[in-house]
Amino acid sequence: MTNDALSIRTLAHRIRSGASHSRDVFRTHLDSLERWNGVTNAACFINRDGGIRAAEELDARVTRGEKLGVLAGVPFAAKDHIRVAGAPRSMGTTFRAIERCERSDPLIAAAFHQDALCIARGNQTEYGKAYFTENERFGKTVHFLDASRSPGGSGGGDAVIVAVGAALFGLGVDASGSVRVPSSFCGLYGLVPTHGLLPQSGLVEDTHCFSSTFSVPGIMTRTLEDLEITFSALRTFDRAYPYATAYPMGLHPDPVGGETTRIGIVSSLRDIPLDSEITTALTEVSRRCSEHGISPRDFSSPLFAHTLEPFVILNVQAVIDAEDLLYQELGTPRNATEDGPRLAVLRRKVAERLPPLTAAGLLVMLNRVEQLRRMAHTLFSEVDLLIAPVASVTAPPHGSDRFVVEGGTEVNKGIERKEIESQEAFLWSAMTNVLGLPSLAFPTHRGANGMPAGLQVIGPRFSELRMIRLLRQLGFEERLELDLKPA
Repeated sequence: MTNDALSIRTLAHRIRSGASHSRDVFRTHLDSLERWNGVTNAACFINRDGGIRAAEELDARVTRGEKLGVLAGVPFAAKDHIRVAGAPRSMGTTFRAIERCERSDPLIAAAFHQDALCIARGNQTEYGKAYFTENERFGKTVHFLDASRSPGGSGGGDAVIVAVGAALFGLGVDASGSVRVPSSFCGLYGLVPTHGLLPQSGLVEDTHCFSSTFSVPGIMTRTLEDLEITFSALRTFDRAYPYATAYPMGLHPDPVGGETTRIGIVSSLRDIPLDSEITTALTEVSRRCSEHGISPRDFSSPLFAHTLEPFVILNVQAVIDAEDLLYQELGTPRNATEDGPRLAVLRRKVAERLPPLTAAGLLVMLNRVEQLRRMAHTLFSEVDLLIAPVASVTAPPHGSDRFVVEGGTEVNKGIERKEIESQEAFLWSAMTNVLGLPSLAFPTHRGANGMPAGLQVIGPRFSELRMIRLLRQLGFEERLELDLKPA
């Protein structure tokens, strides 16, 4: 078995015991990354020299008999906007200069504390404002199975790096699906935990309070076990983040992952159609639930539909205005003529479809989010967890703002072909950010078009371990077989 086929648990154990050398492991993953990057353009920076030096130091520590962390020698990728000491950072835009980071954000520091090794920075869309991965500075990241398709966004670069085995986990930030959508499109597990459980300070300080309202750090891996280990290793109390929290072991109604007996299947949201592969996945999950003594039931709630308006106004319109004001205060005003293509599209849509943002309108939307989050716990009065689509589609043609749904199923009410816009296709993910709920994307199968398909399990706050236990019980825990063939 090659190093890049090992689990995080096995690989880290081999390095800690001296059975494998961290330097050799890192070079194996580097070789894989460089082969794949020529095809996919997933990494905007490869940490060859710095990573090898760090790996050699780990080997020296093993020789000295020092104790290493849970993630010892495990290569990981980090989204381009997250600070990694000694690495460049651009946020996927040409508006701001590439900076050389002098320090790591606490999320990365937690990974380094456990002796993981950063192998690359994953490419992202400009300012993280799209469900695909492309920018003027580094270009387009394409799907590793089909170059005409998107791996999702905005963290598509990290997802591809992990999916092809060049890293064992990826770190990003999810404000409306930026971790879960690429995870779903690339056959990965993608966890967006309860807000405040993972270190978050620094990740959105370049933007504003609206972004931090919805944004949560997330993890991508190829297996459920890798996800559980990484989540446990990185779950560190962040003293610098005012909304940080510790995992309430033994105090929460779901201590260490309680038993799940009732599942709500969410297949309807604002009459948004679903691709037939997504409905197939929902049907399979329902079947497995019944087989394992878990009662599945169709589930809907008006709370889901009410998330669309506050999300669009606060996480799109208000975000753009707040960023413009911030850059003006910093002495580097952002002129609309200098926008990249993604930001320009968003400005045009906002101008065409929304009235100007007013203080009254902003206060109404902020209050609505607060009300929705106060009511979110009622979703779990009759079910333990929910299972829903991550998106209406599997990996689409790259750069699409409109998505063709091929359905013809009962869920789609006889609709065989319909075009929907991005805010509809991905509301399935965005609604959990608005409601403030944790979510775990997981792969179900590979569709007829060759693309991975997946769903997400959603729970009340601090239910991550219960989600993991449910997926293990249902048999959704192994790596999705994708027949990878690098160039």
